Amino acid sequence: FFNPKAGFIYNIADENSLYLSYARANREANRNDFENGVSTPESLDDVEFGWRYKSDKIKLNTNLYYMNYQNQLVNTGKINDVGAYARVNVGQSYRAGIELQGAYSIHKKVQFFANLSLSRNKIKALTEYIDDYDMGNQRFVQHANTDISMSPNVVAAAGLHTLVFQRAKAHLDFDFVTKYVGKQYLDNTSNENRIIDAFVVSDIKSTYTWHTKTIPSIKLQAALNNIFNTEYAPSGYNYNYYYGGQLSSTNMYYPQAKRMLMLSLLIQLK
Repeated sequence: FFNPKAGFIYNIADENSLYLSYARANREANRNDFENGVSTPESLDDVEFGWRYKSDKIKLNTNLYYMNYQNQLVNTGKINDVGAYARVNVGQSYRAGIELQGAYSIHKKVQFFANLSLSRNKIKALTEYIDDYDMGNQRFVQHANTDISMSPNVVAAAGLHTLVFQRAKAHLDFDFVTKYVGKQYLDNTSNENRIIDAFVVSDIKSTYTWHTKTIPSIKLQAALNNIFNTEYAPSGYNYNYYYGGQLSSTNMYYPQAKRMLMLSLLIQLK
């Protein structure tokens, strides 16, 4: 593959800069795709334009992007000659959006940070295949301009980072972050009955870091994840079939842990 990348940065002033970049990427089909007779590689053209601002107290970054796919490999429900589900190439699809990131130093030891991503993730034309147990074959349905599965249009986070104290050989950090993930579709048909609901989850983390003459870095970390005991599932899948003349649809989810305490120790020897 030929995967060129190019870009430039224009410094308006010490605090402001603009950038523009282009990248081409290709990816071959995997082994399962080859076994199913699919050998066309995926291709992607990515164009990004952004603005950065940095001062003593404020950091801002705005990024606009457009990712144009050719022959993206996706699941459509189609099966191969032995009944296993197979990915297929869809001609045109894209991801486009804006990413906003920012941080503000409330105090020399306290920083507020936030980010927001708004996007559209679309397949321009798609054929959905549905198992028909009555006839022993598959039905197909044509769709246009559908959402790419597992691709929320809105993702956001905000939190506080605090340097509790700092000594010559040690420091203690505290972080609180809340994350929001918007609605996602379990398949590529934009069917409102096949979704993962939006969710909000919050975590807190405390990290104590120190070093000795023989060990460059030792980190002891305590994290309390999902502090509000939210029931949520960030991923899943969907299965559909016809039986007795009726369409049955089943949504399967991968639920995550509720409130959970995790302790970790990281020792860097070099």
